[in-house]
Amino acid sequence: STLTLVDLAGSEDVRRSNASGVLFDQACGINSDLAALRRVAHSLSEKAKHVPYHDSTLTRLLRPTLGGNARYVRCDVTKAADVDALMDDYDDRSGNPLGGLLLLLAERIREYEERTQPWPETSTPASLLAFLMEQHGLRQSDVPEIGPQSVVSAVLAGKRELNLRQVKALAARFRVPMEALAG
Repeated sequence: STLTLVDLAGSEDVRRSNASGVLFDQACGINSDLAALRRVAHSLSEKAKHVPYHDSTLTRLLRPTLGGNARYVRCDVTKAADVDALMDDYDDRSGNPLGGLLLLLAERIREYEERTQPWPETSTPASLLAFLMEQHGLRQSDVPEIGPQSVVSAVLAGKRELNLRQVKALAARFRVPMEALAG
């Protein structure tokens, strides 16, 4: 038997991320491959006479692992907590071979998160914002998503809360979950 892992990291809503240049081209290519993969999966599930494997390089490469007796599992994993949810479905103790793989994947993601996102354990939206600003070397005047410097100062001092528009903009800029910045 064969196990095929495909990492499609980088797929995103290019309108929201303001990606440009090479990043824009990569995101568009990945999104195109994902759309082709969805069409193939749909055709297979509907038992269609024609399966559009030739719509993308990804589906051509995955053809042997998608049809016939192959099993297909799609895992959208962006953080270790996502793997924890998958572990409920594919528990190693149940004898499912994906359980051990998911455990390894969760460990690697946690290690990566600890190296790249060492967030304060107990953080308020204001303290997380201060941390992110420090991490990126930003001054209060460098965060137009919140407003003028006086508003940023009030938010950091805990005298004002971020509104939904500000939370969305900051979450997109710093690539953090909106929940982390919502009060």
